[in-house]
Amino acid sequence: MNLLREYIKKLLFEVIDLQTEWLSPQVVRFLINNYAEKSTTLGTLSWEYGKLKGNVWGVYRSNHRKLIVNKAKTKNKFKQQVSTVLHETQHWNQHVACAEEFPERSVKQVTSIRGDRCRLELQRKGYWNAEHEIDARAFAEKHLEDAMSRVGKFASGKIEVESEEEAWEDILDELTDLDTVTRLDIGKLLMTYDMNTPENMQKAIGDLRDLGVIAR
Repeated sequence: MNLLREYIKKLLFEVIDLQTEWLSPQVVRFLINNYAEKSTTLGTLSWEYGKLKGNVWGVYRSNHRKLIVNKAKTKNKFKQQVSTVLHETQHWNQHVACAEEFPERSVKQVTSIRGDRCRLELQRKGYWNAEHEIDARAFAEKHLEDAMSRVGKFASGKIEVESEEEAWEDILDELTDLDTVTRLDIGKLLMTYDMNTPENMQKAIGDLRDLGVIAR
């Protein structure tokens, strides 16, 4: 298991020392950017660590389009922090879906419609069985492992791409922009993409040679 996978494994089991008690603002924003739907009607989802009731992990305030993570309850629980961000982000996504369902309505009207729907669900079925809560829990559970992996890569400076082919295109583009290419340059860039193996080093050198670039 390479260092990145070891890092992610530790992060998943919440035993790594990130030298902080909560996910950094950059990591939370990274998660929101990756899992929150875009909306021209509602604008941008904001967030904060805040003070909530002791038994509440987090909340989505639809009137302010803001996600709040309970700072006291999630202290040192990095996996739960990620799960909470995902859960509340899905409530934002539900809000976005409502706005798309009623494109002619204002933000205030859309928010009121969603609020009425949620209150009715809670009155009829209770919190645990309310449709919007079931959906948010399922979303967080579905994406948690992927989100933890992305957080691990983001926190360790790794670049995530859609495919290895895309990674090679980016790597060669960056290397051919250099005036002089060294094996150290290649190794550092391969490491950034979590691809630093002897085989990939040889492939990079060979591909660069084919492009007329010699690694010193």
